[in-house]
Amino acid sequence: MLPSGIVEKRCHFCNKRGPVYVELHTKGKAKSICEKCYKSEIAVPRQPVDDQDTCGECDVIVNKSDRYCHSCGNLLEMRCKNCEKKVKSSDRFCSNCGEKVF
Repeated sequence: MLPSGIVEKRCHFCNKRGPVYVELHTKGKAKSICEKCYKSEIAVPRQPVDDQDTCGECDVIVNKSDRYCHSCGNLLEMRCKNCEKKVKSSDRFCSNCGEKVF
């Protein structure tokens, strides 16, 4: 199991926005429990289509044209400081020149 935490989102059952406890599992599944109605759901992530990508921080599907993740606010597009090629925030090294991203 991966790190867990509390996120702010709308519950699919009670439709109220508030804190939701999320357990992230290694197979890409996430179990979330609403702190208002206490119902839980297990979500299996969708695969992105051509004009979509996944956030390197929270793995939610985002549009490739987005600069920031709509779920966690993570900066989605960065450039390598050495060669200026686009790199994802989840990349540790540039795939073009091998420069360390962070």
